[in-house]
Amino acid sequence: MPSQKICAMGGATRISVIIPLEYHRGLAVDCIRGWVSSQDYPRELYRVLIGAPADFDRGELQEVRTLLGGGDLLLELDQGHDMTLIEDVARHADTDLLLFSESHCIPEPDALSYLVGVAQERSDWAAFSAPTHGLTSNLLSRIECDIYSKDIRGKLQSHDWLRVLDQCFVIRREAYDAVGGFRGEFGHFAEWLFAATMKTQGLKLGVAERAVVKHGYIGEYDDLEAFTVDFAYGQIKYLYEHSEEPAATLFPSIPELDALLEQTKDEHIRLMSYPAKDKAQILWLGLRKILHRDPVGSLGPYLAWASKCRALSHSGSKERLEDAVKAASEAKAQLDQAIANEDSIAAHHLFVEWFSRLVQKGRYSYLAERHAVISKHTIVRPSDFARYGEWRAAGGFSPARVFGTHDAEGTEQGTIRWTLPCFQIILPLHAGEGRRVVLEWSTARPLNPTELVRIRLNGKNLPRSAISVQPTRLLIDVEVDVSGWHEIAVSVYPFQGAKDGRLFGLPLKLVNWLSVDQTVTREQPGDVSRYFLHVTKCGGTTAAILTANGYAADECFAPYSGAYEPADFLLHPWSAHRVPFYSGHFAWTIAAAFPPGDTRVATMLRHPIDRLLSMYHYFQQRNRINRGPSFEEWIRAEIRFQNTMVRHFIADTSDDEHTGAEAVSVRAKAALAEACKNLRQCVAVGLTEEMEDSVNLMAHELGFLPPEATGRFNATESRADISSVDPAFLAQLEEWFAPDFALYAEAQAIFKENRAALHAEILGNLPTPSTSQVRMELRQRYMKKLRAEADIQRESKEYRWTAMDVFHGENLHAREQDHEYILRWTAPGVATKFYLPIQRSGVWKLELELHPAMDSEKIDKCKLTMDGTLLPSLTHQKTEGRRITLATRVVFDKGLRDAGDVPELAIEVPVSRGRNEFREIGIPLLGIRLIPEV
Repeated sequence: MPSQKICAMGGATRISVIIPLEYHRGLAVDCIRGWVSSQDYPRELYRVLIGAPADFDRGELQEVRTLLGGGDLLLELDQGHDMTLIEDVARHADTDLLLFSESHCIPEPDALSYLVGVAQERSDWAAFSAPTHGLTSNLLSRIECDIYSKDIRGKLQSHDWLRVLDQCFVIRREAYDAVGGFRGEFGHFAEWLFAATMKTQGLKLGVAERAVVKHGYIGEYDDLEAFTVDFAYGQIKYLYEHSEEPAATLFPSIPELDALLEQTKDEHIRLMSYPAKDKAQILWLGLRKILHRDPVGSLGPYLAWASKCRALSHSGSKERLEDAVKAASEAKAQLDQAIANEDSIAAHHLFVEWFSRLVQKGRYSYLAERHAVISKHTIVRPSDFARYGEWRAAGGFSPARVFGTHDAEGTEQGTIRWTLPCFQIILPLHAGEGRRVVLEWSTARPLNPTELVRIRLNGKNLPRSAISVQPTRLLIDVEVDVSGWHEIAVSVYPFQGAKDGRLFGLPLKLVNWLSVDQTVTREQPGDVSRYFLHVTKCGGTTAAILTANGYAADECFAPYSGAYEPADFLLHPWSAHRVPFYSGHFAWTIAAAFPPGDTRVATMLRHPIDRLLSMYHYFQQRNRINRGPSFEEWIRAEIRFQNTMVRHFIADTSDDEHTGAEAVSVRAKAALAEACKNLRQCVAVGLTEEMEDSVNLMAHELGFLPPEATGRFNATESRADISSVDPAFLAQLEEWFAPDFALYAEAQAIFKENRAALHAEILGNLPTPSTSQVRMELRQRYMKKLRAEADIQRESKEYRWTAMDVFHGENLHAREQDHEYILRWTAPGVATKFYLPIQRSGVWKLELELHPAMDSEKIDKCKLTMDGTLLPSLTHQKTEGRRITLATRVVFDKGLRDAGDVPELAIEVPVSRGRNEFREIGIPLLGIRLIPEV
């Protein structure tokens, strides 16, 4: 019995059962009773969480309430859809496992015992669905059950990812959070979208064998129609508004949407070729994100005019919707007649016909709501404009038009128009002449060369070589065969507004186009790039962060996008663009991607057994492997070739799937010669056991500021050491991982040779040169350069640093992005130091800009010193809800004006464990500003 299996395995797994009281089909009370009162799973190990819509029957709701236990939860929500209900209710779950079901589903008594048992046995599954048995009551419900059950079984058994079935769906909490939860705005399509997102994130989705839930099919037309139309509406809404997301690429195209986009493009180009006195331009608002936040009523001034120009504007969706409604009504009447005649064969075929008409109805319902309206701007013929031009968010005449923007708004950097994540530019281009189109925007949303950006010219993707991304500029090189109006469609990864939850694209300021030879080509990073080759669990995070301090965000590959593995680099949209600095677990892929000698590689290695122990415990603490197997069991059966040091130094990582110590050893031996050859090409090779000397070597070769004392980032919290390993198994490890030992010996030899050379260069022939002496000299050299930069600055010049800039200092975590904010956390040490390239003179106002979610208690404990002198108490305020600003004054003593060093600003703040993470963090810095007072 499953319950006995649970007891044998420990039986301590807690699970939340999440039920929305919508589409309940009269089974809600029986459903809740089945979960609350009838399960053989220990009651103290599970909670039942229920979401009830505002219009749910009060008497029935009270009956449900009487069934609940003390730990259960019933939320009455102002929501009318089961997907939005579970989206809200799931936020209150506090267990390791989540079970989603529906209020018209009745569980078997052993449902929870069985499902928890599956979750315990299949620890490799992030989630799984279970099939269900159908409950029917009439012919229509039996046909519905037959068609849906066949489709569900087919997907669960044969589809490689479309396996999320909310009738009975179990998922681990960390996986649910990683996906981002169900997105209720897309209705019942949210199930499919959730499955697609799991696929893009590499999360494994399984299928349980047994059906332990009975699913009620009611056999009512209104219920069926509401569900089908809702699903189709959500599907086209997602594919239209979020086509730039990776999950969108997994779904087939929708004919209705393809036809609309093609017609829209043709009509834009045709209409814009008409004389200004005859036509007005169509304002393309079809990509508006959320209809209720952009009500049609606000477009009143345009609507009367639009009705008069209907033939010239985008039209047809409303008429097609009317046709679809009529066709669905006719199909329903035929189906109803077959049901009345009890003709199950005919009814089966007519049900499918009616279903297809409802799908069309749902799709055209969405498209009709996005009907285009008329803009009051005029247009000109292609022959009427010069061969260059400009469009500005502030307004003024321009032959170009930008569709898919919000209203203009004033900012400190001038007038902008926030675009949607997908927007279009219609502009005139002449045939046979290369043109560069330049988009510029404000720093409110900086991009970097690795951002997900897609550009299309007249519906066709432009090659990466034609596009260049800079923090606040996008350069697009185009050439067309026919003179006239052309469409450039831009898609960028969306981020959410801080106030209203809308999704934005770019804060656009201007668009201009001119001959390619009239513009400056993209600045190149130089003759060579630097690459920190990060070998897992070799102290690489520490070295990578220190090295990245020497580069601005737009000089780094994926500075905050989470690209780490070889496939991330090879498949990345901007992998063909050289940048000055790379860092990640990309193996030798990057060095092999560029001509020999064009990449200076630095890396760190570690004693192989010590590294394996650290990796094993680290993976367990981060839930990357099951906590079940011992270290020996993991090595024998689960370790993979990609976990070896040898693998990091070969270019071809496609043959990565060797698993288990024996197979991994064979693969590593075959790759050893190539790995050693590539290791010898590295300009700096560090050792974890010699961290301070390793940092010196890398700082000397790569040019960053070595810290006074090296902190440790991303360290394994607690772990066994080599002495804990059984001697017999230790000998076996040394045999299996002989290739890693050989590579490590090579690294030791290179390290010793390079360290001796560095000591000789820095300290000459001192008899006993020390690591600290070398560190001091390297820091003095760096400070001398920084002092020279300060001497160039005018005394009255403002100094500003942001998290995207080079960091002259120590004790900051890596850059990260939170919606529109780019930030860096202070820590792991208590004191974060900035060395400022400014003159020591006069009085300055000092401002620290922090993320708006910063804890006020930590702010009160924040202490600032300049050159060791405590600064006055900080005043803080929140600017328009967008960021927190801390302010104080700095008075430099005139006697220190000629000091040989640059000013040292120290920020001291208590560190604590980050929520849902392992890091020690202080405060989230967005920027620092020093303003001279007159």
